[in-house]
Amino acid sequence: MEIELKLDDLEMSEESKKIIENSKFVPIMMVTPKSAIVDEGNFLFRKYSDDEKKAFYECAIALNNHLNKSI
Repeated sequence: MEIELKLDDLEMSEESKKIIENSKFVPIMMVTPKSAIVDEGNFLFRKYSDDEKKAFYECAIALNNHLNKSI
């Protein structure tokens, strides 16, 4: 199953949305069709700011909430 999702569909702060939009790579991966996690292994290879990390976690949480409501 394939779904298309926009950041505006997710319930997260505007600040985090801007960070995600400006990121070259967002270390979030799908574990199951209803579960996304932040791939913290990427934190070893690239230095992310605390604000970026916060945005990644907020995005993963919002994505999980959206998926569990819609599926």
